[in-house]
This record gives sequence, C-alpha cells and structure tokens, in this order.
Amino acid sequence: MSPRHRPARILAAAPLLIIMASCGSEPADPQVASLPSSATTVTTDPGSDSSPDSDSGAEPTDNRSARTRERPVFRVDDTEERRKAIWNAYNACLLDNGATAPPSDGMGIALGDSLVDYASAPAQALQACAHLEPLQPPALEAATNPDFRDQSLAYVRCLQDGGLWVTLLNDDNIDWTYTEGHPVPDDSAQLEQDCLVEAFGGA
Repeated sequence: MSPRHRPARILAAAPLLIIMASCGSEPADPQVASLPSSATTVTTDPGSDSSPDSDSGAEPTDNRSARTRERPVFRVDDTEERRKAIWNAYNACLLDNGATAPPSDGMGIALGDSLVDYASAPAQALQACAHLEPLQPPALEAATNPDFRDQSLAYVRCLQDGGLWVTLLNDDNIDWTYTEGHPVPDDSAQLEQDCLVEAFGGA
C-alpha cells in the first residue's frame, strides 16, 4: 500500500488556485494583506542580489543581514484561507519570474495538482521567490520540537479513536501509512486536522 504523507490540509504542495498576487506587489497586495499580522516567520537568505532597505541611512555592517527576508510559516491550526493566500503569493512570484505551468495531457488538462511546474522552475525564479516559500509547522518535526515523540503518539491515538488507523513511518515527522484491515472514515480529512490541533496545539 502506498504511504500517505503528512496531512494534505497543511502540507499540500500548492493547491489549484487562481493566481492574483504578484511577486513585486506592494505590501497592500490583497493576497499578502490577507495574512494575519501575527504570522510566525523565519528569515532566509534568498540570494546576494537583494538590496538593503531604502529607509536605512547607512550601509549595514553585515551584508548577509541586508539580504535576509522573512518566510511564512504554516501553523497547525491554520485556516484554509491563510494557507491558500501563502501559496498564491509564492506561485505568482514563481510565474512572474519565469516558471511555467505543468505540462498537460495533450487535451489541455494539467498533469498534477499545481499551477506551477516546480520541477522545471528556473533557478532565478526559485532564488527570487525564496522568501515567499512557506515552511511547515516546527511542531511537526522532531528536529524542532522536543516533545515531538509524545505528541506524535497522541496524534496517532486520536486518529485511531476516530476510526482512522495509521502507522507512523519514522520517528522524525508525522509521515504515516494506512494500517491494513481498517476502513477509512468519510470524515478523515477533518479528523486529521482536529487531531493535529489536539495533539500538537496551534503552533
């Protein structure tokens, strides 16, 4: 049986959306403005071609700090709207910088579930948009959550109590596969989300 990976409601690769955001948009852009101001972010270095902030009166002493930008970080309890807005901004930026849509099946139907062909996206597009690529919730990785083991086991118990029997594939994250011999409940997607929040909280 093929393994089922992390819950699609949080970690889906980019959903099918109408891209309205632009990588070069001002902060008032509706896709970006829809993100909560309290959203958790981390910094990354998208490349050496970024310029220092125009408001600065002097050259920074650390060139790296001038190039760092904040990346959006998904939360376990994210709303669907926030996740879509984050993916929209990233996808639009990639398309604006030379990425293309995925190939079709010859009848105009795209292969895959994304508006962007990530595998063939040019390096300059990935670099230009690195600051918009979302990160997954730190709580869902053992490397960034000291309580991961106990919480992951609680997550599995919650799923099983709801009728969704799964087996974790490793001790590093919540990748799992279905346990054979058990049916999949109709509300499995909502159950996954509810159990994530119950076991890991809203981080």
